[in-house]
Amino acid sequence: MYQGKFDKKIKQAAEPAPVKKSPSASVKRSRGPRLSGVIFYAVFFLCIFLFYAATYFGLLGLRNWLTRYEMEQPATKSEEVFEKLFSDPDWGALYDTAGIQDTAYESKDAFASYMESIVGDSKLTYMETSTGLSEDKKYIVRLGKEKIASFTLVDHNHSNSKTEIPDWQLGAIEFFFAREESYRIQKLDGHTAYVNNVPLDDSATIRISTTNAEDYLPEGITGVRVCTQEISGLVAAPSVRIVDGSGNEMAVSYDAASRTFIEQTRASTISDMERDVAINAVKTYALYMINQAGEADVAKYFLRGSDAYKAITDTERGFIQDAASRDFANETVTDYCRYSDNLFSVRVAVTLNQHRASGSVKESNIDQSLFFEKQSSRKWLCYAMTAVDVSKPVERVRLTFQDGDTTLESNFYDADSTQITCPVVSAPKGKVFSGWITEETYESGNPVMNLVFQPDESGTVMLPVGISLEPMTLYPLFE
Repeated sequence: MYQGKFDKKIKQAAEPAPVKKSPSASVKRSRGPRLSGVIFYAVFFLCIFLFYAATYFGLLGLRNWLTRYEMEQPATKSEEVFEKLFSDPDWGALYDTAGIQDTAYESKDAFASYMESIVGDSKLTYMETSTGLSEDKKYIVRLGKEKIASFTLVDHNHSNSKTEIPDWQLGAIEFFFAREESYRIQKLDGHTAYVNNVPLDDSATIRISTTNAEDYLPEGITGVRVCTQEISGLVAAPSVRIVDGSGNEMAVSYDAASRTFIEQTRASTISDMERDVAINAVKTYALYMINQAGEADVAKYFLRGSDAYKAITDTERGFIQDAASRDFANETVTDYCRYSDNLFSVRVAVTLNQHRASGSVKESNIDQSLFFEKQSSRKWLCYAMTAVDVSKPVERVRLTFQDGDTTLESNFYDADSTQITCPVVSAPKGKVFSGWITEETYESGNPVMNLVFQPDESGTVMLPVGISLEPMTLYPLFE
């Protein structure tokens, strides 16, 4: 069947006619999808970047905040403060920071020396302790088990907000030490003791030790006087030096047992000439008393007109008629003391042996203290002689009567007094006066009271013979 023409028409009708596109429409459709995609992805990635940036900086800020928050917590801050102050302590700086006050004889140098002596290279530790109702934090610093100091932390923000960072700063530092140490200084009268370069005056003197030699010395000449001074309220052993009246430094030793600094006096040694004069004077005295020497012999060693010369020549003499011979034994010269270039004293002991014709021996022991003065002739003559041991100490001690912070009386008394008069005090209402006491503190820190005097109504106290008074500060006991 012939269909060629018909079939060609149908095919032509079935195919759509091509559409003619304008140039502008073609451009718009090709560029549109690509620009919007760029914008989309640009915004998309910018948002991602901003998100991560915000997250990063947020976390960084949070970490910094957490770091600061942690650093400002009491546990962390206390460790920081402890390390700064006590890991390698500057005791002088800590003294100033703690506001410790100097005393008359001690400054921060004494405190620093004391702390260095007890701490040294030892490692200190610390621990938190209760502060009661206070919101501050308090920490105890320990040397082993011993508490030596404390410090506090104070929150300067004072905020109750849990998000606000606290501001813990060092508050106060306190040191646990007591100025309870006391020391004594023994020096010659007229010399000055310096405690940590501060001079002591006579108010610190608690004991004056002299000898009976002063009773035999010419006017204007004083015997050897030793003054004992006491200084208390110290934290550690002080630096002590002693100078004489001319400003010369004297040697000083320290006796740890008695806690006493002792001036080392220049020892005097008797010369051979002085020794011979003293022994010959006593021998001449002994021979004169048994009619074996005359007044002219006595005048060779004793000053004419002096008490010693008169005492010898005015004494009735005796002798042993049957003495066949005489000699001296056991010669000793002791207690030599020079008071000036022209004056000295000495004690001489000899034994005079008188041998009788029967063969027996009469022994006479002679023990005398003699005082010699150099004459214009440069000769030593004895002007005073006594059997009294003039080197024996004669002591006077200070008794201070204190009522609270008021000193009622502070005087020196003979150490061997058998009677003293105390101040009369009135008891508070409802109490009675029971006597005068001393207060002491044991090493444990517990105080103890000792009742010393119980005077009568007039304040008089009778003391037993043989009791030697000691320097004391006494307080009234009211019960």
